[in-house]
Amino acid sequence: MRVLSYCFVSLFIGGFFVDANNGGLEFIVKRKKEPFWIFICFVIGGLGLAVVAFIYKTAGPIAFIVLPGWAALAAPFIRLVVFHKIKLEFEYSLSAGIFGIEKIHNQAKRSPVVKVPVSDITAFGRMSDAGADEWLKKATKVVYCNIEEDNDASYYFICDVDHKGDEMYIFDPNDKLINALKRYNPVILNAFGKVGSFI
Repeated sequence: MRVLSYCFVSLFIGGFFVDANNGGLEFIVKRKKEPFWIFICFVIGGLGLAVVAFIYKTAGPIAFIVLPGWAALAAPFIRLVVFHKIKLEFEYSLSAGIFGIEKIHNQAKRSPVVKVPVSDITAFGRMSDAGADEWLKKATKVVYCNIEEDNDASYYFICDVDHKGDEMYIFDPNDKLINALKRYNPVILNAFGKVGSFI
């Protein structure tokens, strides 16, 4: 619904919504589905059916009393997996120098991840850089907001949100968003001038 509200004031270009009012950008990436969690959901469902079939074979129709109980126990876990591991998206937004990331669960529920002035970003790089490993160790918090967690092609940025220490956010911007971020912070611009960086 939020996307639809931009229809009359925005131009959609390659995943970006360019706001005609303030030049802001919005970009959505989908988290790659992890086969392990899909497998777990099938295992839970299959185990439940197997238990019901076994009880039906040994005790008769009482099995149909067990079935709703099993479903009630399994449903919250499956819903949690679907929301947080399978149907997960991230929206990156940039407006008036403020960069934000929101988590979108099941294409419905939104929760904010971070919102920070681009000028407050103190480090920027790619996960394949040597500096990324150092930040993974010393950052007070590491948040994965990218398509696939273990991805050296992803980027990261460091910022101190609410003076709680350096936090590391890992994301997958495309060239348009990166170029827009460069305009607000020389740290990001200079990162692309390093020898061997981002090749």
